[in-house]
Amino acid sequence: MSKSFKIFVGGTLCFRLFWNFEKQHSQKQCRLYLKHNQFTLARMATDLVAARMMVRNAAIAIDCDHPEVVSLCCMAKLMATDSSFDVSMHK
Repeated sequence: MSKSFKIFVGGTLCFRLFWNFEKQHSQKQCRLYLKHNQFTLARMATDLVAARMMVRNAAIAIDCDHPEVVSLCCMAKLMATDSSFDVSMHK
């Protein structure tokens, strides 16, 4: 499946969940629930972008023969692994 199709399916599922939640609860609760989800997704996206930038920084250090290339690569691997695990487990 293409990435855009996965995003579409995920968005559709989120909309359906929110629609069902809205039918069962008040509008104020729905807004709070939506804001909570928006902030959660923003935090997850921030973690992934930061991890991607660490990996990119480590790759540039490899290309430039930086003296601390080993530590930069280890930090990038640790951050990328931890961030992707946290996002996949919704922590």
